[in-house]
Amino acid sequence: MIPADVQRARERLTGIIPVTPCCYSETLSLMTGARVHVKLENLQMTGSFKERGAANLLAQLSISERRRGVIAASAGNHGLAVAFHAARLGIAAVIVMPIWAPLIKVMAARRHGAEVVLHGDGYDEAFARAKEIEAERNLVFVHPFDDPRIIAGQGTIGLELLEQQPELDAVIVPVGGGGLIGGIALAVKERRPGVQVIGVQAEEIPAMKAALAAGQRVTQPAAATIADGIAAYATLTNEKIAENPALMALLRRAAMPALAGAGIAMAPKILSNDPYQQQQSALPAGALGALLGGLTGVATGIHSLPPELSQGVAQALR
Repeated sequence: MIPADVQRARERLTGIIPVTPCCYSETLSLMTGARVHVKLENLQMTGSFKERGAANLLAQLSISERRRGVIAASAGNHGLAVAFHAARLGIAAVIVMPIWAPLIKVMAARRHGAEVVLHGDGYDEAFARAKEIEAERNLVFVHPFDDPRIIAGQGTIGLELLEQQPELDAVIVPVGGGGLIGGIALAVKERRPGVQVIGVQAEEIPAMKAALAAGQRVTQPAAATIADGIAAYATLTNEKIAENPALMALLRRAAMPALAGAGIAMAPKILSNDPYQQQQSALPAGALGALLGGLTGVATGIHSLPPELSQGVAQALR
């Protein structure tokens, strides 16, 4: 996988995935002493950046693969993205969700024409069942992050950020399994090597932070966190790392603080003081969530980024 893959993904997604705004946040800027902008990926059709990777992967399926249909395991945004773009392309989709998956997301996936299978008390059980169904029905599995086509699709955010904020100093990215930060780092570092990439992960499930420290894929035990959108218990596989040594080098250079849920929970309250963000009714803890550990957004700090921000987002926002 190379930076050109991200550029090709962008060309492939033109007219399919909208360019989302990257808006200045006065509240976050005053709190941090930096000029902070928030990339509003919550404005995608299904509410998250996951559409980029899903659409990029599905667009590259062969005719025979499309006829077979696709399957994904997800309790949320990835499943909705796969369901939506599979329907757009006329591809049958099966989404396996844990039995506790929010009803609104189950209904949304079904509304997009997907077959929803509820199985297991957690994501791991749903994932295992999805792999079984993949084999039983000869479907194409769409992984939420461990696929170069997914990574390249997510990386298109990085290309947009460079155009929207050409003077940016740092990009702060919520981290789950690593697909989003991997793609953004690949895109940004190729064109602007001096830009710092900071990944923020939930303190209870810091799989990427542990993987980088260990130098190999790490699986974390299940734990509860309010940042369920980045609650990944495993990271990119050793095979993907071996195939992309440059990507691993980028991730190793990324600052990777882990943030406690209590800080993330403050996001809605803090954003309630920002007049512009009050108008974004679809925005959850999201815009600040990228700085506080991240639920949906990607925040960028430009110009005078305070040193403490690079040492850990939590400390910068106290």
